[in-house]
Amino acid sequence: MNTYSELMDTNLTLEVEVDYEGNKINYLLPLIEPMNIEIPVGSSLKIDSIEIKDWWITQDQHCWKFITDKPFYQWLHHITAQGWLLEPH
Repeated sequence: MNTYSELMDTNLTLEVEVDYEGNKINYLLPLIEPMNIEIPVGSSLKIDSIEIKDWWITQDQHCWKFITDKPFYQWLHHITAQGWLLEPH
């Protein structure tokens, strides 16, 4: 950040990339909402360029599911034991 005006240039979405058999699909999800993503079995998933490990994904009969109970970065800090993030009230 170089100037004060860039402070308001915060992206409120996260880029999601699904790679299934070499076909990449990109879309955006809200930054501050819990996630519920379903992808085909055998896909790879990246959120904001962070690879989602297969042990964080649950498998259904026909798809894989990535579900968080809190916004992505709060979930990520908890699951990787990186400490606490402050939550606004």
